[in-house]
Order: sequence, then structure tokens, then C-alpha cells
Amino acid sequence: MKKILYSILVAVAAFAVSCSKDDGSQNEDGGFTGTWLMRANEYHYFDATFNSNGTYEWEWKGVARFKDTGSYTEKDGVITMTPEKLYESDYETGELVQVSLSDFQWSGPRKVTILSVEGGVAWWKWEGDFLMQNTDDFKGGVMLFKKGYNFNIKKSDLLGTWEIKREDGFVESRIVIGDGTFSWYDAYEQPDAECGIAVRKDSGTWTLDENVLQIKATGSASSAKSLGYNQSLGKNEYIYSNVNPETLEADQWYSTTVNWDSTYYIYLKDSELSLGMAGVFARK
Repeated sequence: MKKILYSILVAVAAFAVSCSKDDGSQNEDGGFTGTWLMRANEYHYFDATFNSNGTYEWEWKGVARFKDTGSYTEKDGVITMTPEKLYESDYETGELVQVSLSDFQWSGPRKVTILSVEGGVAWWKWEGDFLMQNTDDFKGGVMLFKKGYNFNIKKSDLLGTWEIKREDGFVESRIVIGDGTFSWYDAYEQPDAECGIAVRKDSGTWTLDENVLQIKATGSASSAKSLGYNQSLGKNEYIYSNVNPETLEADQWYSTTVNWDSTYYIYLKDSELSLGMAGVFARK
């Protein structure tokens, strides 16, 4: 089970608001031209390339694959794209094939507003797209990463403990990153538990390439164990092991073997670590 949730986009947007910004139309890396990667949603994400000759390519990937190409203009940090060709993946082969803009019932324009830029990271909002029509729900915009930018994040920068806390101090998520290994705790309030908390802990290995964090989980444990459906109670019944609210460790773990991996485009600034849709973690 992957730890990626589309709804956590809001947290990513909030992280953008807390950062200092440059002018949206340019940055130290030479402006908005180049390829930008949107990885805020594992199901629908895109690569957007803006060439210096005024042409662009925008490709949606994930569960649906589409690409449109055409020309663009830019003024005051607003990029207006006029599509000229549209492609979608063939149902049988998966290859991109050209389709008619009129048959697709979309001909743009798509407008991107560059809200802010910080090195190889930018925050955009857009409107007029056919797949994700706008980003009005995401205050602060959606985070993107410039392809080929040197983020200069070292493995040693990630070592330690990172947390997401509620305003009342409740730790919702904690990652303990060691030398090539990790433990990821997700806690939630559970009134039936002795301490009022239940926790799931995943563990495994991780690698880092520039700003791309790859984690591979090989074990999963829970402080709760299902006893199955109780007919008389009309619900599933569980037993809960006691959890230390400080360490999030359980007196007894109910463990299973898992095999899943996830990829995160990360952004590290001061004592905050953005893990895409997993949220924004503060160093403990």
C-alpha cells in the first residue's frame, strides 16, 4: 500500500506559502524555459517543456497519457498555450497517436500563472486544461521541479527524524531515516485503544538521486490486530497493543511482509522536507 494521497496536495501548497519567493517570470536557472515536472499526483502528472523558439510540449502521464504541442506566449509570468496537435495513447498498444482537437472537444488555450520560483522549484496555477481544468482548490499553487537542475541534496541531509504534527501537538506521521534504512510511522486516534492511539509502521530501504527519493518497503507492522467480523456487534473487532505516544512504538507489533516502492520528488529547505503528496515534514 503506497503512502501517497492526492488530498495532501493542500499541505504541499501550504509549504509553498511559507517559503521566500522570487519573481515568477524568471529565476537563477535562466527563466521558465526548459522542462518542468509536476509530480503532485501519482495518478495524473505531467512534463511541460517550453522551448526558447516559442513552442511547447505538455504530456500528461500516469493512468491516462495525453500530449499536446503548439505555441505559447508569455507576459508577466503568465504563459498562454495554443495547442496545434493532440495525442492520446492507443488502447491496445499504449503508443501515442494523433487525434483531432475538434473530435477531442478541446482546443485550449491553457493558461499557466507562475506564482513563484525558487531555484529549480516553481509553484504554478493553471486553467483551461482538459484533464485537470484548474487548480483553484490548491491555495499557494502546485509544486513543480525543473528537470536537470542541481538540487544539491545529499543523503546526509535526510538523516534523522521528520514529523508532521497537528496544531495540538499530535504526531500524525513520523519518518526516521537512517543510513539506507527507514521507519515510517502513521498514527491515528483510536478511542478503543488503551492509550487512545493506533499506529502503523512501515520499514525498508531508500536511495536518493538528486531530488528523487526512492523508498522500498519490505515490512509493515500495526499496533492493531483484526479479529474479524463480530456478528453480534455488527462490526469488525480489533485488539490494540499499547503505544508509547512519544516514540510511537507499540508494546507488541502485529507484522506482515510487504513489497512496495514509492518515488518522491522532494524539496528540502531549512528544517522542512516536502515529500510531495505525503506532506511536509519538520525536522524533530
